Amino acid sequence: MLIGFIKILFTLLGATGGSQLDKIYKLPILGSPIIVFIINIILGAAIGYLIGGLVGKRVAKGLTWMEGAIQKIPSLDILLGLVGLTVGLVLAYLISLPLWRISFYGQYIAILVYIILGYLGIWLATRKSGDVGSLFRSVLSSRAKEQPVSLKGKILDTSVIIDGRIVDVCATGFLSGEMIVPTFVLRELQTI
Repeated sequence: MLIGFIKILFTLLGATGGSQLDKIYKLPILGSPIIVFIINIILGAAIGYLIGGLVGKRVAKGLTWMEGAIQKIPSLDILLGLVGLTVGLVLAYLISLPLWRISFYGQYIAILVYIILGYLGIWLATRKSGDVGSLFRSVLSSRAKEQPVSLKGKILDTSVIIDGRIVDVCATGFLSGEMIVPTFVLRELQTI
């Protein structure tokens, strides 16, 4: 689909270029100017179609390679890279505002500032991904500590222990896991 779209795009560009060919170079074709114009459009479209097929295959191959490369990068690095790029470009915008007023070289310096600060933002953000990951983990673990603790064992009360069958039930494997006897149950059993 992508290759077809690129072929259509290049065909249209070739046809447009072919229509303008008469202004640049006169083909030695005899006949009406409209026929020459149509032949120029057809030639331009054919050349655009051929070039579009070659370019489309290269673009599709490049996108497939890029997709494979991006899938190997952790999601946190991609997210932090985008955040770093955004911060770098905002800083570049602020720095380049006065640079645009310099007569000839100001535009080139401003573009250079955008490139350097954008790259620097991506580079710094991805280099510090371990710090950000540990920050997220510490925040999440502190929130987990604030939540009530869920017990995964079985809490035994006084009547179960006095009955005595709990030992047999555990021996059969019907109940697994940790058996918890609270201190108030132990005190109650000691008073009996």
